[in-house]
Amino acid sequence: LGVAARTSAFSFKGKNIDVREIGNRLQVRFVVEGSVQRAGGQLRVTAQLIDVATGLHRWADHYERAARDVFAVQDDIVRSIVQELRLQLSGSASATLANRATENPEAHDLYLQGRYFFEKRDSVSLRKAREYFERAIQVDSSSALAYAGLSDALSHSSVFGYVLPQERFPQAKAAAARALRLDSTSVEVHTSLGFIATFYDWDWKAAEREFARALALDPRYPAAHLFYAWYLVAADRLDEAVEEVKAAQRLDPFSVVTAARVASMLFYARRYAEAAEQGRRQFDLDPQFFQGRGELGRAYLLLGRCPEALEALEHTAEQLATQHRGTLGYAYARCGQRAKAVAEIQRLEAQTRAGIYASHFAVAVIAAGLGEKARALAQLDSAYAERGWAMFTMKSEPAFDFLHGDPHFAALVANVGLSPLVDSPK
Repeated sequence: LGVAARTSAFSFKGKNIDVREIGNRLQVRFVVEGSVQRAGGQLRVTAQLIDVATGLHRWADHYERAARDVFAVQDDIVRSIVQELRLQLSGSASATLANRATENPEAHDLYLQGRYFFEKRDSVSLRKAREYFERAIQVDSSSALAYAGLSDALSHSSVFGYVLPQERFPQAKAAAARALRLDSTSVEVHTSLGFIATFYDWDWKAAEREFARALALDPRYPAAHLFYAWYLVAADRLDEAVEEVKAAQRLDPFSVVTAARVASMLFYARRYAEAAEQGRRQFDLDPQFFQGRGELGRAYLLLGRCPEALEALEHTAEQLATQHRGTLGYAYARCGQRAKAVAEIQRLEAQTRAGIYASHFAVAVIAAGLGEKARALAQLDSAYAERGWAMFTMKSEPAFDFLHGDPHFAALVANVGLSPLVDSPK
C-alpha cells in the first residue's frame, strides 16, 4: 500500500477539485477525505474512503471522542480502511501504529505546524518552524520528532545563508543527538543525522550509513531520498543523484522543494536543457518560490539564454539567501554586466562588515564569473574555514571549471574529502 506524501496530499486542501482528478494527479486508487470539529475538550471526526475510479464511497464513519483521544481515532480510521480494502498489515506497519511519536495532541499539532513552515524554506518560515518545534518540546520533552524537526530548522537556516554554519550546526547536532537518544528507530532522526554529516561534518562514511539506515526504516520517506541525493553529488555519482531525487519526487510529486532539487541535480549532472525544463515545471507549481527561480535562472544561464536567466533571478522575493545572490552575481558576470556583478560582491562584503552572515562561497562564484582566479580561491579558502556547506559541490559547480587544473583548488577538494580531480570537466 503506497500512501501519498502529506505535502502533496495537502496541496489540494481547500480547493474545489473533483476527487477523481485529485486521485489521478496523485496517482492513487483511493482518497480519504473528512473533517475535524473541536468543541471544548471534544472532537468530532468524519472520514470517507472514496474510490477514485467511480467517485463512490467505499466506507464512511464518524467518531466523537475527547480531544486527548485523537491518536486513537487516527488508528481506528487506518484499521477500518485496511479492513475495507482487505489488506494485511505487516508487522512493521502494526508496530508503527502502536509506537506513537508522542501521546500529547498539542505537541503533535505543534510539530505538524513546524513541518508546514519548514517546507517553505525562506528565512521567516524557518524561524517560525524553529519556534513551533521548540514549543512542541516544551509541551513534550520526550518527542523525538520535535527534536528532529528542530535540528532540521536550525541546519537549514545556515544552509540558505541566513546564519553562520559554526553557529547553527552544533545546535542542530545537539538536537539530532537528543532525538536519537529518544528514538533510534525514527526515519526522521536518521535523515537529520545524515543531513548534518553531509552538509557540515563532510563525514561521508557517516552520511552514507545514516541515509542507508533511514531508507531501510522507511523507503517511502521523501526527505531521506532528497538528502541522500545531495550525498551522491558529493560522491561524484551525479546520475545516481538525479535518480534518487526523482524517487523523492515520485513519493511527493507536489513538493516545490523537491521539484527545485530535481533541477539542481540535473544542473550538476550538466544536463542543462533538462534542468531548465524541470525549472519551468517547478515555476508552474509556485512562481514565487525563490529556490525554484534560482534553479531555472542558472539552467538558462548555462544554456546561454541570458535575458531569461536574469528575468528569473532578478525578480525573486527572498534575497536574504546569500547563495542566491552569488548565482545572481555570477549571471551578471556571464551576461556582460560586470558592474552589477561587482556590486553584488560589494553588497555581500558590506553585509559581512555589518555583522550579518554572507557566504564566502557565494562571493567565490561571482569572482569566478568575473574570471578573478586568485579572488575566487581566496574566497573558497574562507568558505572552507567557515564550513560553508556548498564546498562539497565545488567539483560539480560549472563556475569553477576553470580552476580544475589549479593545485590550490585540488587541495581544497582533498580537504573536503572529495575524490581527486582526474578528468577534465565535462
